[in-house]
Amino acid sequence: MQRFFSSKAAKPVNKLGDVPKVIKKIKSKDSSPPPNGNPWSPPWLKWKEIKSESRKSQEAKEPAASEAKEEPVTNLAFTLDSDKVELTPVEADTPQVPPLANGVDRALFNPGVQFLKDPRTNVYNFTPKIEEIMSIRDFDFTCVPKYVPSGSDNALSSLAQTRAKTFTGSTSSLTPLLVKIHMALSNNRPPQTMNLSKFFPNKTTTFSSSQRGPVSFFLKYHPETKTYSVGADDSDSDDIILTLLGQTMEKMLVTDADTFALFDKRKSHAVPPELKEDTNAYHYSECGNFVMRSQLDCYDSRLPGTGMFDLKTRAVCAVRYDIDYAQIHDGSHYQLLKRDGFYESYAREFYELIRTTMFKYSLQARIGRMDGIFIAYHNISTLFGFEYLPLSEIDKIFHTSHLVTKYTKKSEDLDEQMQNVASYIAENEFKLSMDLLSKLFKYILKRVSSDQAREALNMVLHCPDNGELIVFVKPMLTKDIGAAPETVVQDENYKMGQDPATVLQHWSGGRDFVPPDILAYKISLTSYVSGKPVPKSAPPKISPGDAWTVRVGIDELEGEDLKKAYEDAMSKHCSQIVTSTPLTERYEDEEELRRVALSKLPSPSALQQTLRKLNEKGQRYKMWDQARDKIWNGES
Repeated sequence: MQRFFSSKAAKPVNKLGDVPKVIKKIKSKDSSPPPNGNPWSPPWLKWKEIKSESRKSQEAKEPAASEAKEEPVTNLAFTLDSDKVELTPVEADTPQVPPLANGVDRALFNPGVQFLKDPRTNVYNFTPKIEEIMSIRDFDFTCVPKYVPSGSDNALSSLAQTRAKTFTGSTSSLTPLLVKIHMALSNNRPPQTMNLSKFFPNKTTTFSSSQRGPVSFFLKYHPETKTYSVGADDSDSDDIILTLLGQTMEKMLVTDADTFALFDKRKSHAVPPELKEDTNAYHYSECGNFVMRSQLDCYDSRLPGTGMFDLKTRAVCAVRYDIDYAQIHDGSHYQLLKRDGFYESYAREFYELIRTTMFKYSLQARIGRMDGIFIAYHNISTLFGFEYLPLSEIDKIFHTSHLVTKYTKKSEDLDEQMQNVASYIAENEFKLSMDLLSKLFKYILKRVSSDQAREALNMVLHCPDNGELIVFVKPMLTKDIGAAPETVVQDENYKMGQDPATVLQHWSGGRDFVPPDILAYKISLTSYVSGKPVPKSAPPKISPGDAWTVRVGIDELEGEDLKKAYEDAMSKHCSQIVTSTPLTERYEDEEELRRVALSKLPSPSALQQTLRKLNEKGQRYKMWDQARDKIWNGES
């Protein structure tokens, strides 16, 4: 166990789908030259073989086993059709999923934010027993099941083999990729915010820079089942207090308050055995050539569909923008006191949720066949309130801005149009995205040697502002996944196909160096709605019943084109630098440890200075609140 706030140094079975085979002459019903006038003739499509000299040289050096492979070409074109792809459930035994506890379920059926305590009168709308959050220093994490990454889930891999699918993934590993594809398919459609608050008056907003940057992940081969798993790249992320606190709060929300108190390390011996879970509950679904896993958090029989919904804990902006400061203090005193306002308001938290992770939440709910997401707002130490968002409402935020811009104000006609259009677009876009991932991965696996395809690939997916997709592929050994190398080799000692550093680690280690075994591909997407091409300057305008197809072209980038794309994508990468380590035990010298850790932090930004002043205000507010309660209760 790390002690406290330690400073860190900077630092082939052919079941791959129906993609046309990558051979000299592409043999597929979608790949024959179209007749004149056919809408499937975008000007960028070249119906000829393109083969580079460098590719010939690389193939000449491959072992004999790979020389027997069909000769590849660098261009591929195919069509995606949302009507030919379905998201279907996969039946599997599921442990019982708990409901919300402590009367919090009332928030499921009351739209909008539900205050735990009314800030004007200090009257509690829910039990005060859940207002104070148990510290991660006290919670016994041995009483909850450990998270199993999809790449280590043998049951998921076996299920994919049984279902004759090639790829697997979990909601956490797949949703970052689907966000990028959404940006490309929607031609960077902005989220709409017209109903939010007068303090955020614009009709639309943009995704944050962290969401627009490239995403790194792994494609790992499982020889026992001949399947591949998509896994997140955690090499540039740190364990922060919010990751651990999420497990604590999720348990708190589904457990009676008096029973939850037993999860304190000093009392956990008294936790009933049936509450010491050893397995997680999952929904499994298949789409395209994927079997997907979604963890189930909560259930209510009164909700539509499966009755399942996701639990999400959302820290206030003072924590997120100043994570080291909050982590060192084991929380923040920043308050949420009102619905509207630029600070200390739910409107600001909701606005930033839209710009950051809400779209991922919607994808997780869709993969898991859930009704929506339940959000608990907090500052690490105190719980403020709850909000339930049905999936249909989230769809309206991300798939209807093309309707919103037509109207000067909200109207019943607009609201009805948004409701009809949003989920139809969302569902079809999801199916197109999963089909694209299936076919893209198959193409890439044919472009690397057979030996490399039986190990692992580190990939980076990026969506430039022009609406295309760029994917970088770096072969790796399976054993090196998750193992951060002490040094990054960027010289003549570089081991082709066996270098343990990820693409992002190479970029961080020296920006003039491009790994010599990296491959890069440009994916061009052209949407057609009922046979008519959609210009890149606007998002697809789709109504229920419209046929949505996408023409895809994949081209390999080499030389200066590769280097330019690499530099552009990597320069957009955002990495949160956390220098402290969360406190998971209690120590006698905590104040001294805190003082030392604070002395190592850089000077706060202007925003952080403002948030720290509001933190001090919240601390005074809480002290006054506690003193008043003592007076009202007749205490001295």
